[in-house]
Amino acid sequence: MELCHQYGIPHSQFTAAGDGRWTALDRETALSYLAYTRTVRQGCGTRVPERDAQVGGDHFAYIP
Repeated sequence: MELCHQYGIPHSQFTAAGDGRWTALDRETALSYLAYTRTVRQGCGTRVPERDAQVGGDHFAYIP
């Protein structure tokens, strides 16, 4: 529903298949982008995983 709100489309259009509106790949891409944007910190625009050493990041990733 969040994506439908952001794109200004009805849920039925987003979930419709084979009618030339949103393909399965379109939906998957939009959902993936939503998941990505949820990892971006609002204040600084960085992503927590990029700084978290426990998941392969580096605490100093954004320090020049």
